[in-house]
Amino acid sequence: MFTRPGDILVSLGDRPSFFAIEEGRDLSFVQAGPFILDGVLDQLGATRAELVPAAFGPFRDRLIAGLAIRMEELASTSSVALHWTFGVLVALTMDAAGRRQSKSNSRRLTTRTLAEIGAVIAARLHQPITVADLARIAGMGERTFSAAFREATGLPAYQLILRRRVDRALELLKATAIPLAEVSLRSGFTHQAHMTRTLKRLKGSTPRRIRKAG
Repeated sequence: MFTRPGDILVSLGDRPSFFAIEEGRDLSFVQAGPFILDGVLDQLGATRAELVPAAFGPFRDRLIAGLAIRMEELASTSSVALHWTFGVLVALTMDAAGRRQSKSNSRRLTTRTLAEIGAVIAARLHQPITVADLARIAGMGERTFSAAFREATGLPAYQLILRRRVDRALELLKATAIPLAEVSLRSGFTHQAHMTRTLKRLKGSTPRRIRKAG
């Protein structure tokens, strides 16, 4: 994961972190042993797990960045001030982690929403379906929906739509004798050649061969 100037990176000792810095930069580095960190968290009535969202990737917070720089100055002067500054830094990082977790939760698709999307795709396969259409059902922006859908299903939304069209085409090819052009229209393909190319790519066979094989 690449960073920009001003980014804050949180790394927890019991979890791997991967950060890459492309060019030389001045870094403010704050490190605390597990006993010190857990002691501060205990005083805050928190656990290390609550910090995990902050380690998902870089984030920005001017106050946290300022405290990190200040701690470098305090390191050689006042251990008491250093301790309390670190406590404030941890508390602010917990707040940042909470905001990030809330934002992440707001971008997740529920099982119910996924079921609604699946039903819409099944009912409208013979019609044009866009990612924007599905995003409106989820009540999300298109980019947010695309990311959430891929996280929930492992596939881009357009790929799932395409696979459902392939499934419908296979059903019609095996269960009916309607013309191939009609199969392509009922399955939502733009034309017969589109269906043929897609089936050949995803199933390794043409519509005629699939129908003949039964």
